[in-house]
Amino acid sequence: MCEIATKFLLFFWCCLANHNNAVFGFTLQPQRRCLSRHHVLEKDPSPSRSIIPIFALKSSRNDDDNYASSDEGNDEKRKENLDAMRRLLESSWNTETMGRIPKTPEDAADEAGGSLLTARERGLKLVMVNLLLPTYDITQGSSFYDEVEAVSFCVALGKIVNAAKGGGKTAIVVRDNKTRHTVTRVLEARERSAAAAAAAAAAVEKDFNAGNYDEEDKEDEENDEDEENDEIEEDEEESNQDDKPVDSKGDELDDFRKQLMSEWSSDSDDEGVQESEKETSKKSKSKQPTSAVAKTTSSVPAPTTSYRLTSMFGDARFTKGPDMFDKVIQAVSVNGQPKEEEDTLIILSAASEEETIAIRALVNKYEKSKTILLVNCKMDPIPRELVRAETIYSLLPLIARPKDGGSNSDADGGVPPKVVVMRRYPRDFEVFMDFNNNGFELVETVPARAGSAGPSMQWLAQCVKRQMDARV
Repeated sequence: MCEIATKFLLFFWCCLANHNNAVFGFTLQPQRRCLSRHHVLEKDPSPSRSIIPIFALKSSRNDDDNYASSDEGNDEKRKENLDAMRRLLESSWNTETMGRIPKTPEDAADEAGGSLLTARERGLKLVMVNLLLPTYDITQGSSFYDEVEAVSFCVALGKIVNAAKGGGKTAIVVRDNKTRHTVTRVLEARERSAAAAAAAAAAVEKDFNAGNYDEEDKEDEENDEDEENDEIEEDEEESNQDDKPVDSKGDELDDFRKQLMSEWSSDSDDEGVQESEKETSKKSKSKQPTSAVAKTTSSVPAPTTSYRLTSMFGDARFTKGPDMFDKVIQAVSVNGQPKEEEDTLIILSAASEEETIAIRALVNKYEKSKTILLVNCKMDPIPRELVRAETIYSLLPLIARPKDGGSNSDADGGVPPKVVVMRRYPRDFEVFMDFNNNGFELVETVPARAGSAGPSMQWLAQCVKRQMDARV
């Protein structure tokens, strides 16, 4: 009897699954599972997919190693895939309804920063940001994920918060010291280069202004000499008019005038020598800023920052076992603690079990005293400490395909419909779609709630089906 009941239940679930596929017409790509810290991706066992990340549209999935290697060939492939994704988004992006397209970390931070500041004003201190573009999403593997760009996004986001508060500092937490050292070297090199360029520009501007002052002084001196010569000529004309009658006294006056002129010319010669010496000294001084530029650029002071990049675990390594919990807590208590003056704590790309344990400890300790921001953290299931966390900004681009995997027959050149799911606090989750390359348009909204990262893939599949059926 039990065997019969079991067979009946299996048959019932198979029928229900087939019915759902027939009704929805669209299925979802299975969620990628993190198998290691390198995030090697699990192959999709299903032969058909209908909603996939937009950056996977033209990427090869024949070999999982492509996502974990970083040789020259894969770097070129990565660049091609990112460029393809960027073109797909930019060709349909609607800035009026969707805001600025996140081309750079700074642009993305500006968009997310507005939502973060609004959330702070309303008293939210535990928030999440999910910028699910391949450059910032660690679950896409090293061929896509760029840890420097991800940290740059956090740095720009921290600056926005600090500027709104009129000061303050931010602690940005990555997984380990290896990541911290790699990112620190790149960011410090960028900051030194920017500081050197600014110092060189200031020195050139100073040199240019000094040259302008020399030219103005020279023009003033020439004008003064012209005025003096004009006065001399006027005096000579007047004296000539007075000396028209010729007598013995006139000869004496002529002799006296000649003596005055000879003395005047000797004085002017002396002044000319002095003026030439002045000009020479000025020219020599004007050449000095050129060496000052080199001196300034060679001794640029280390830039001061409003953030501190730290690691969650330092150099600690963990293996699963009964003592892993205690080792994680010990490591995070030594390495991942924010300082007293750092009132904003940003945790970046936490996606492992040990990182989830560390986040729970940090939230328990600092939830009431500091603003905690989780950027692209993947925790499944969500721990109870984060049930109250609000997703204040989210961006997820997708591609919708027919269930059979074929291309669309719409008059769009074979390009499948594009989907973008966004959340900008305090708005709800918004679903934008582009069916025929006319640009994204808002089609549906989903109420936002604490602890939710957005609508499920199943709901999105139904949404795509509804919208496409309505346009038939």
